[in-house]
Amino acid sequence: MKKEGTLTFAIVILIVTSIAGIAYAHWTGQVEVKVTAYIGCFTIRFINPLECSDNEATKNIGLSNCYYTEPDPIEGYKKLVIQISNAYPDYTVDCNFTIKNIGTTISTITNISIRDPDEKLRWKWITQYTEGFLWQDLNENDAYDPGEEIIYITITDLVNVSLNPGQIRKAEITTKILANAEECHSYGFEVSIEYES
Repeated sequence: MKKEGTLTFAIVILIVTSIAGIAYAHWTGQVEVKVTAYIGCFTIRFINPLECSDNEATKNIGLSNCYYTEPDPIEGYKKLVIQISNAYPDYTVDCNFTIKNIGTTISTITNISIRDPDEKLRWKWITQYTEGFLWQDLNENDAYDPGEEIIYITITDLVNVSLNPGQIRKAEITTKILANAEECHSYGFEVSIEYES
């Protein structure tokens, strides 16, 4: 009953303002219409905290660094970067990161993108959105061949996860240097999140 009364009141207001507008336009001889529309935005960004650790308990050979890049003017960052230097087989880096919906509408993650900005390594999923590897075209045939894997990566399953405005989600990405990697070499890659409302 209350809903019907509210709807009736809204219709009466609409009719009254329409008639007043027509009368005013007829009296002045001109019609001016101004419309302002506010559309909700959906944006997922990386935010702090960000923590990075490796599997070296006693030796200190490999070095790792994780950081966010491409700041958003509102809050957070567009990309997560992981850099590994002095890498050797089985060197493992764990990165705990945080994402947040800084928009005004529900956002759903549709893809996780992992890429080498230097384009020396290419990405291949093993299990869609949770497990894959960066590989190097060692025989230069422009196609992946077994044995070209350099960095094995697992990531928290985030695809199809929906975040409400202001909602925060923690996740983890783990990298492991494989036997085909060059010793004492530096590797890096970027992680970005694709989403829709």
